Amino acid sequence: MKLILFFLQVTLLLSYLKMQYGISLKEILHENLSVDNNKISHLNEPLYTSYYSEDIIGDAVLLLDNLPEKKKLAIWKNTSTKDEIIDFFPNMEMMKMVFNNEVEDNGKFKINFLEYMEEQYFQYITGEISSEKFKESILNPSSSLTDTW
Repeated sequence: MKLILFFLQVTLLLSYLKMQYGISLKEILHENLSVDNNKISHLNEPLYTSYYSEDIIGDAVLLLDNLPEKKKLAIWKNTSTKDEIIDFFPNMEMMKMVFNNEVEDNGKFKINFLEYMEEQYFQYITGEISSEKFKESILNPSSSLTDTW
């Protein structure tokens, strides 16, 4: 008797879902059992999502407040914010604007990294480094960089 009541409840629940949301059991099972290749590729990467917050308009903001400078640089190297900034290359003003809007820091990292970006950009403009070298210096800055700050 309990088994019949259980199946009746499940049937009613599935009917409700189908009528209310247009979701069938097949769709529920398929969605829960399907494998997303993007999720698998990110399993071995360290998780830096805890350093992000969302601003009022829904943009991701990298929060580096109250962290050691070396840790901030390690987080920077593993965030998507740096890729977004490089997308605006060679427009340095847009790169700085995105950096200022998407990175929050109460220490020296933000100020010093902006100066570092400007130095690298100046070297690019004067022909001392190539565009590839500039991009690499922003995407993967040397760990010893924070020693000079």
